[in-house]
Amino acid sequence: MRNGTSYEVQVRLADQTTALLTEGVLLRPTEFELRAELQNATAVSGQLVRSRARGGGGYVCCGAVKSFVMPHVPETHALAVEFNLTGGMVRALFLKHGACAAPAVDIRGAQCGTEHCEMSWLTVFDEFYGSPIYSSSAKLDIAFGPTPWMTPSDGAVGTERRAGDWYISIASLPGRFAEFDLLPILIEPPRAPAYFECNRFLGFCPKDYYHFGLGNTPALLPPPPPVLVVELTSGAAPRASVAQSSLAMCLCFVTIVARRCFGAGSALSLLERGSDKA
Repeated sequence: MRNGTSYEVQVRLADQTTALLTEGVLLRPTEFELRAELQNATAVSGQLVRSRARGGGGYVCCGAVKSFVMPHVPETHALAVEFNLTGGMVRALFLKHGACAAPAVDIRGAQCGTEHCEMSWLTVFDEFYGSPIYSSSAKLDIAFGPTPWMTPSDGAVGTERRAGDWYISIASLPGRFAEFDLLPILIEPPRAPAYFECNRFLGFCPKDYYHFGLGNTPALLPPPPPVLVVELTSGAAPRASVAQSSLAMCLCFVTIVARRCFGAGSALSLLERGSDKA
């Protein structure tokens, strides 16, 4: 309905052979009621799609795929979805760029093999017994890549972001219904880190390696070379002790001062007295 498309609803009867084998010779009339409801399939960032029990459009059944579109997504942003089952069970959740998910075509192996497509399984089967294992919630988002501040147009690598329409698809299980809450969110990219051009005129350079000047950071300087200590022995007479050396220095100082103040004879007398006391 977004592009003015006309849809036809048809009710087909079984062929005659199948009807005879099923119902017998006498065919019985079948009565039914048909109710058509036009739902809004446009997803809005931050706006919750509620389950049908809560008056919303969160319902899918019987092997069908229900899709919502997030239009005009800029390439700077990444789409993320929070999915929560409120009843029943579903097969998988898809995020795909440019078109609705088609599980029969998109799934290759255990992942979505189509370009710019992410998926999460909510029903898997045990590899030995084949019994189903169900999940009631999932979170799915588009990868920003290692440089989230860059866009694909700027040469960003490892990102699934693309400008345009993104589709959120829910694939149901055959013969099973599901009701769910769905919250789409457009995530803004972080700010680009500040760019610095380091050279010898800059005192501070916020890079992986820093230079603070010699002597200020001993931990960054190479350790000093080891000092080799060698003890030498000699047959000469031992030297004077530290106390004797200090006393000799003091006597020399007193002698020099006495000569200047009292003359040579007085200095010699003072020196003799000092030796007697020591």
